[in-house]
Amino acid sequence: MHTYFLTSERMGFREMKSSDLPNLMTIFSDPIAMTYYQDTKTEQEALQWIKWTKQNYQVFQTGLWVVEDKQEGNFIGLCGLIPHKIDGQVEIEIGYLLKRSYWNQGLATEAAGACLKYGFDVLKFNRIVSLISPDHAASIRVAQKIGMVREKMVIEHEKCVEMYGVNKNDSTFINA
Repeated sequence: MHTYFLTSERMGFREMKSSDLPNLMTIFSDPIAMTYYQDTKTEQEALQWIKWTKQNYQVFQTGLWVVEDKQEGNFIGLCGLIPHKIDGQVEIEIGYLLKRSYWNQGLATEAAGACLKYGFDVLKFNRIVSLISPDHAASIRVAQKIGMVREKMVIEHEKCVEMYGVNKNDSTFINA
């Protein structure tokens, strides 16, 4: 079992380690789980991605975190807050990727809500956004459930995506 810096009702959040590679590959090598991400990843690409994530922790004190079942310690996926340049402005984006075996259980909403609250209350961000493919209905529902509203279309990795956002003062999301 790991020590978590953040918990929700069912999950614990911790920083990613290189030893998480096998668990990450259960998502990164799954073309269905990666449908709305840029593409699947090889192990080498995943290792580079872990390195990038660890650099985010050092430089920005935030990034994508490993999410585990806090009772059993089983790997569920990733969720976190990532600085992202959008239309020339740095925004804090909430992102999540879960193993398919954990889909449709409310875990993405629970994880995103915990990260939103952590971003506002602990990291003191004033605004958090999410970039979502217009045809990714499940992610749009997650964004809406945590209080985000559609703001505009942006180009990300040569694709049109919708930007959802919420300001700290406008957030009505309450994570019990």
